[in-house]
Amino acid sequence: MKERPEELDRPIVVGLKQHDLLEIIEPEKAVDKAATAKLAAAMTDIISSGVLDQLANEETAFHELLMSRLGSLGDEGLYRTIFEELKKRRLVRDMPNYHR
Repeated sequence: MKERPEELDRPIVVGLKQHDLLEIIEPEKAVDKAATAKLAAAMTDIISSGVLDQLANEETAFHELLMSRLGSLGDEGLYRTIFEELKKRRLVRDMPNYHR
């Protein structure tokens, strides 16, 4: 979609481009080690609280978390820690050839 943002909301994208205000932020590039550390700290508190546990029993898109959304490119070790804790609670699923 980053190559074709007009497909999301053409009038908004065109207007932003006309005023040189459109900036596409790619999480794969924007999430660095510091951002991943902040995410890991927040996620650890949320996961530990148990507030997400009910999602393990529901069919939800939460299971489909992408690596980049959990900071895998910022810090692989922190990403693995978050992912493994979510996996223990059945909140994410391993997918073949999905994780590094």
